[in-house]
Amino acid sequence: MKSKPEITNETVWNTLSSIDVNDKTLKKGNLTYLSWAWAWGKLMEHFPMATYSFTEWEYPDGTHMDVLIYKDETCSVECQLMIGNISHKMWLPVMDYRNKAIPNPSARDISDTKMRCLVKCISMFGLGHYIYAGEDVPGGSDSASEYTITEEQKARYQKLLNSGVYDGKKTEINNWWKTFTTEKQA
Repeated sequence: MKSKPEITNETVWNTLSSIDVNDKTLKKGNLTYLSWAWAWGKLMEHFPMATYSFTEWEYPDGTHMDVLIYKDETCSVECQLMIGNISHKMWLPVMDYRNKAIPNPSARDISDTKMRCLVKCISMFGLGHYIYAGEDVPGGSDSASEYTITEEQKARYQKLLNSGVYDGKKTEINNWWKTFTTEKQA
């Protein structure tokens, strides 16, 4: 009978980092997502003993919440993933589609962030780790990272919009245009 290999950081990393997730990612604004359900399913195929939990914080009034609330009313979540005796923790602020922290986030915002945090934690074990490449690069101030659409680009956009090509979809196209944050997108 063949024995199962010992679970080590190396065996977990080698197994999960070799899985190509490119055809499973989704784009929303300037962010790339990997479905938590797909990531969890793939993890379970290889390591069915894996478990996760979310950190709960106690507040001065005695309540416990699964979000850490900051003075500016934004918050973050923290997830811990265990595979055998190996554990990794990851955190993630509750953000909008532009990667900006949300003050007073809704329950849905928090729930979505928790599952994105789980996927980020899974990536610490190797699965889709390259999705987060560049996240650790300093980005400068918020205003420096925003791009302002030029008057020429606005005029070209308006001409295209008025050409009739986008009739019936103007609201959708206008909303899409407002999400541009880089010169390349514009």
